Amino acid sequence: MNDVAGAKPTVLLSDYRVPAWRISEAAFEFDLDPAATLVDARFVAEPDGGGELQLHAEELELLELRVDQGLLVLACQA
Repeated sequence: MNDVAGAKPTVLLSDYRVPAWRISEAAFEFDLDPAATLVDARFVAEPDGGGELQLHAEELELLELRVDQGLLVLACQA
């Protein structure tokens, strides 16, 4: 365990689990701006062993999420 304040927890190899989803394709488009950079990320994700699809990010704001062209989330707030 890492006792330093604000430090991320220690991750051990024995804790590793194979991802439940496989990303077979990824494409990114960046609109760079000093005040607010926008990133359009497109993925083709395929189930690989079951489990739910989870999106993890730090210091990012999700503006929109679409699956098969259908809008799932718009202006998501944490």
